[in-house]
Amino acid sequence: MAERKIAWKRIILSLSVLGVIICLLIYMCSAKGDLLCKEIDVKINNSEVAKLITADGIRKMIEQSKVAGKGKPLNDEVIMKTAKLVTSQSSVKNATVYQTGDSVMHVEIEQRIPVLRIMTASGSCYLDDIGIAFPVSARYSYDVPLVTGKIRLPAFGKTLNDPVFATNLLAFAGFVAKVPFWNAQIQQIDIDENRNVEFVVCSDSHLVRFGQLHGYEKKLNNLLTFYKKVNPYYRSANEARYTVLDLRFNRQIVAVKSN
Repeated sequence: MAERKIAWKRIILSLSVLGVIICLLIYMCSAKGDLLCKEIDVKINNSEVAKLITADGIRKMIEQSKVAGKGKPLNDEVIMKTAKLVTSQSSVKNATVYQTGDSVMHVEIEQRIPVLRIMTASGSCYLDDIGIAFPVSARYSYDVPLVTGKIRLPAFGKTLNDPVFATNLLAFAGFVAKVPFWNAQIQQIDIDENRNVEFVVCSDSHLVRFGQLHGYEKKLNNLLTFYKKVNPYYRSANEARYTVLDLRFNRQIVAVKSN
């Protein structure tokens, strides 16, 4: 009987020691931050504005990079690497990555919102409000003015090589987007080698030779006045319609009639 008691005591002691060792290992792993990731939770904070990137797409990118994923270590180093990976995507404007006590990695993203789209023979891209280029989406199209002509496509994550022109172009596109009349009428902006701008007014299908972009707001206001005051004359007098409106001259609009 005494030997059996001793044997049971040894077993209980061994189990207790084993339990202590397991607890120590769990504590040591936790102290090092070597928890295992249970889930990657991705949220696009401004997804109601545009859907150029998706939570599933970001999650798959993270997992395929092998930086993080379900069952993989979750610590400060992994969080930092994941944040660097996500913010390296040119479509991402800002990103916050953090972990919670339930071993979940959270990724909160603000995507870039297009102001205009550039299309050239070499490709296409969007520009956001500060001129950063990022890819168009094959599954989602955002309705912004299209810029074509003699313009060089910037690399993703970069801006146009002419900062002054880029500033004027973005301001022009922003103004067009804010005014319902112009937003409906100006769909494509063509640029020549001297940075002169032309566009077609959708309702009448005539060409506007706009010229340089400086003073764009005054030029557009003058053009709108022309449409309100002069257009009725052409219609009432049954005059031949113009095919071109030229705004390149100081404080005047030259109308070229069709034959």
